[in-house]
Amino acid sequence: MDLELSHDEIRRGIRDYLADHDCLADVRATADAGATAADDAGPSASPPFDQEIWQGLAEGLGAAGLLVPDQYGGLGLGLGAVVGALLETGHELYPGPLRATAAATAALAATAADGGLLLPSPPAPLAVLTPQSVADALRAIALTGAVATLAVPAGGVHGGCGVTADGAGGLRGPALLHGTARAVPHGASADLLVAVADAPSGLALVLVQPDGLRRAVRRPRPGIDFSTAYADLVLDGVPGTVIAADPGRVAYVLDLAQLLTAAEQVGTAAGALDRTLDYVKLREQFGQVIGGYQALQHRCADVAVRIEAATALVDQAAAAADSGETEALARIAPLARAAASEVSLFATDTMIQLHGGIGFTWEHDAHLFFRRARATAAWFGTISQLRLEAARRDCLALIAPDPRD
Repeated sequence: MDLELSHDEIRRGIRDYLADHDCLADVRATADAGATAADDAGPSASPPFDQEIWQGLAEGLGAAGLLVPDQYGGLGLGLGAVVGALLETGHELYPGPLRATAAATAALAATAADGGLLLPSPPAPLAVLTPQSVADALRAIALTGAVATLAVPAGGVHGGCGVTADGAGGLRGPALLHGTARAVPHGASADLLVAVADAPSGLALVLVQPDGLRRAVRRPRPGIDFSTAYADLVLDGVPGTVIAADPGRVAYVLDLAQLLTAAEQVGTAAGALDRTLDYVKLREQFGQVIGGYQALQHRCADVAVRIEAATALVDQAAAAADSGETEALARIAPLARAAASEVSLFATDTMIQLHGGIGFTWEHDAHLFFRRARATAAWFGTISQLRLEAARRDCLALIAPDPRD
C-alpha cells in the first residue's frame, strides 16, 4: 500500500485546517493592539500568533516536519511539499512561524551528517560539528513544534552579516556569536536559531540552542506588517555550534530561504486576488456588477497571469532543489523571489483599488495584505537587487543553448 502523501493532499489538508481557523483574526488583534511590544522582551513574551493553531498545524498536520528526514521524526517530503504548504498559509495571511521554521529546518537538514541528507548536497565539502545537536534540533521541530528561525545577512543580498562567530577554529568548533541579527522573522519567540555569521574561514551557519538563546537580548521590531513578527537579536557572547562553514553551503541555504519566501509571497498574491474576485462579482455600480467592466477584468487577468508565471518559477526552483540541481537553483531562486515580490505588490495594490473606498479603510482586510506584501518584498533583497543577482549568476544560461551542443 502506497502511503506517501502527495503535495496536493498536503495543500488540501492545510487549506481545510486554516479554513476552520480565522487567521485574519490573529492579524487583526495584533493590529488593534498597536503592533508594538516592550523592548528587550524575553522568550516568554506572548507571540503574536495563536499557539494552539500553530501546534495543530506543526504537530497535528506535520507541517513543521515536512522537511525533516523520517529518521528524526519528520515526513522528509522535500521542498515541493513545503512550497505547497506556504502557498496555502500565504493565501490566508497566516501569522505563525511556518516560513521561519521551514527556512531554519532547510539549513539544518542540509547539514545533517549521518549520511541521511534530506536535501541534495552542493558540490562543496561539508564541515559539520556535533551532528547530534543538529539531530536534536530537527527532532524538536518535527515532534514538538519548536519554533525555529534563520537569521540572514542584515544588509541584503550583498550586505554584511552583522553577526560574527569568534573562536570557531577554522572549519569546526564551538563559537561565540557577537553582533546584532536584524529583522529576524519570529526572532522574539524562536526556540532555535540558525544564524549566518562571519567566521575566520568565511561565512558559516551557527546553530543556537534554547540555552544559548536565553542569553540573547530580543527586541521586537515594530513595522508596517501586522502578520509577521520580526525582532532584532543582540548576541553578546551567545554560545553556538558551527554546523556548516563553507561559503557554497551557506549560499545554498540562503537560496532555499529565498525560495520559501517566494512561495509565501505568491500565496499572498493569490489570496488577495481571490478576495478581490469575490468582491467584484457582488459589488454593483450604476445597476451593474462591477466585475462586468472590461477594464476591471483585464486588471484581474493581469494579476492572474503574473501569479501563474511566479508560481512556475517557484515550482521550478523547488524541483531543482529536490533533484540536486544546485546550479539551476542558484539561477532560478533570485528570479522566483523577484517575480514573487513583484506580483504580491501588484496583487495587493489591485485589491485596494478594486475595492474602491472601502479598500482604504482600517476596518477592511485589504491593508493587511498590502502591509504583508510591502514588508516581505523589502526583506533580504529588493526586486532590483534580486534581478541583478540573477544576472550575475548568468540566469540567461537557463534558456540559452549550450554552445557545446
